[in-house]
Amino acid sequence: MKRDLFIQSIAGALAATVFLFAANAFATDGNDFASREKLTSTLSTEGNEVWAPEFVDGLTDNQVRELNQALNNAEKSGLTLDFDQEVMQRIIDENLNKHGIRALTLALEKEALFFDKYEKTGDEKFLIKAEAEKEKFLARIDGSPPPPASTDASTGTGQTLAIKQVKEASREARKAGRDAAREARKAARNAVKEAAKGGKKG
Repeated sequence: MKRDLFIQSIAGALAATVFLFAANAFATDGNDFASREKLTSTLSTEGNEVWAPEFVDGLTDNQVRELNQALNNAEKSGLTLDFDQEVMQRIIDENLNKHGIRALTLALEKEALFFDKYEKTGDEKFLIKAEAEKEKFLARIDGSPPPPASTDASTGTGQTLAIKQVKEASREARKAGRDAAREARKAARNAVKEAAKGGKKG
């Protein structure tokens, strides 16, 4: 009899654990997708803090949920997406549904994937691939055919240089921001030291 009670108690504990796990999974993977705060936080990367909150306010509840879900997939892959305000604004301007939002986020994922390969290898063909894949998936939003691949070697070289210059400019801007912050901290420390010295002399 005691053995039966023991087994029942173990079974009850396991059932409760499973229930709590399922409830927690729903809370993190389900309810969080409806959170505008979560989406704003995801979009608020360097420079996007200015437009992200207003952009999220302009989305419908369904668009918030779909965009959170789509970006969650990219987050799990470890990719860092380059959220372009003009591109993201299409969700509102064109009232994109689930399929349109998925195509848009896939465009950013593909761009990030091949740019990541470029940074790891230095092979400039991945820069061209990044832009081509991005445009291909953006074209799927409105059903337009993907842009034709260039067969002109000089055009391809020009595309590579243009894309490279844009990426390098973006990287330099981020570096300049970090350098400025570092110099500000250094100046603050020096000011504190000088003030301390002045206090000791007094």
